[in-house]
Amino acid sequence: MKAMKRRFFLISLAISPIFFWRPTKWLRVSAEAGDLEIRTVKYCLSNVLTDEGGARLIGKAYLSAYPDERDGILILKDLLGPTKLRGPDDLRRRIARRREQDFINGEVVFVDGWILAKSEARTAALTVLL
Repeated sequence: MKAMKRRFFLISLAISPIFFWRPTKWLRVSAEAGDLEIRTVKYCLSNVLTDEGGARLIGKAYLSAYPDERDGILILKDLLGPTKLRGPDDLRRRIARRREQDFINGEVVFVDGWILAKSEARTAALTVLL
C-alpha cells in the first residue's frame, strides 16, 4: 500500500474548489437514496478530496479492518445528519466539524498504523463504497 502523509489527506479535506460548486444541487440522504442523490454526493466528495486515490487506499484499509462499516448510506446519514447538503464546501465543513468532535470524544480508529478520527476514515471509505 502506498504511504500517504496524514497532513496531505487532512489538507485534501480542507481544500474545496468552490468555483465548481453548483449551489442549486442540494441533497437529503435517506435510506432510499436514489441514484441521482448518490451521484450528487460523489460529486461533492470528489470536489472535497484533492487526492481521491489516496483516500481510496485509506478507505480500503479501513473497510478491511472494520468490515461492519460497509453500508455507505448509513455512513452518509451519520456524517450528514438530517439537514440538506449544500455542496462541496458544506460537506468539507461538516467533515471538519465531525473530525474535531471525534478527537474530542476519543472516537478514533487505527488504520495501517495511523490514528484517524472515525469520521475521516469513514469519509475515505465512502470513496470506495459509492
